[in-house]
Amino acid sequence: MNSLKKGNIQSVTFVIAGEERKQFVEANPHFKTINVYDSAMQRINDRESKDQKKNQTEAKTESKEAKQNQDADADSSPKKNVKKKKQGNSI
Repeated sequence: MNSLKKGNIQSVTFVIAGEERKQFVEANPHFKTINVYDSAMQRINDRESKDQKKNQTEAKTESKEAKQNQDADADSSPKKNVKKKKQGNSI
């Protein structure tokens, strides 16, 4: 704890899915967070969150495209003659 307070990176062992993994942690007091690194000193939290966001945005884009295609198909169907009522001028 004292080493983390000084701003050093410390080695830790996490148990993930029943498997022990050696990783590193670093305190980030400016943002009140901790940074977790793998054995190659690559940030873990940052990579995972970017992948999740990328997957979420791709899914949203695909669903929007599918909806637009459905709307386009509905618009291309034959329409009935619809007469619009004229609005009268009111004083």
